[in-house]
Amino acid sequence: MNPAAADPLPKLTWIEGSAGDPDLAPLWTLIRDYVAGLADGAFELNFTHLPAEAGGVRHPATRLLQDSIMLTAAADAAADADVVILGCWASPIIEARALLDTPVTGLAEGSARIGAAFGSRLAVVTVAEGLRPGFERDLALFVAPDNLLAPPVWWLDPQCRPDDLLTAVDSPGHLIDRFDAVATRAADAGADAILTGCGSVGALLAVHGYRHPRTRPDVPVLDCDASTYHLARTLHDLHRAGSHPSRTAYPPVPPDRRPALDAAMTRLIRAAHHP
Repeated sequence: MNPAAADPLPKLTWIEGSAGDPDLAPLWTLIRDYVAGLADGAFELNFTHLPAEAGGVRHPATRLLQDSIMLTAAADAAADADVVILGCWASPIIEARALLDTPVTGLAEGSARIGAAFGSRLAVVTVAEGLRPGFERDLALFVAPDNLLAPPVWWLDPQCRPDDLLTAVDSPGHLIDRFDAVATRAADAGADAILTGCGSVGALLAVHGYRHPRTRPDVPVLDCDASTYHLARTLHDLHRAGSHPSRTAYPPVPPDRRPALDAAMTRLIRAAHHP
């Protein structure tokens, strides 16, 4: 076979859920390289960040605007992508799927749907208590209540800060110890699979070989990045085979409303790039 004649790889756009603080560059490199390893040979990876941030996702108002930015970024990316991953647990997955013809998923859905194949009482371990209400709402979209531990969302206390994640790139011991303590408590409370509730933490733990609570090898810790990648790959394969999301479950924007939506998203992208 002539390699030059081979079909080009399909394009996967991964939108990391922040604007990509340059002070955290080693962390972004680790995540990008980890995702590139997952996609190697299957996709051409475009790893990107949001064009702007809205103050995080812990408050309903900032979450609403952050979702708008992510949705706009997804629509922009879909013009040149074969599959899109919203690389943040708190993401507008339902809205993006209704808006786009391109297959799309995100970390909450990927974690929940893949996690349900690994356990029947799932628990999420995330980086801060403030994320709990939003994550519980996100979980309810993708997994039945009977498949969740009560409570379903657990967190590190004190919260894990960006500097902690940056330190863990080369010295992960403290982060792993803290995550392991919470994951062990969740497992002892009845969780039979643990989902990482942060894309950065998921990649860091996976790269450094953490797969289960140290004293509970029977309980897997599932990296949200890998779970979501594999769900996205399945969605892409089904799309290529001719299967598409229900437009009853994910109704498209009415044609007479689409110009106003497109214009608003264009203004949002322009404002983000030229504040």
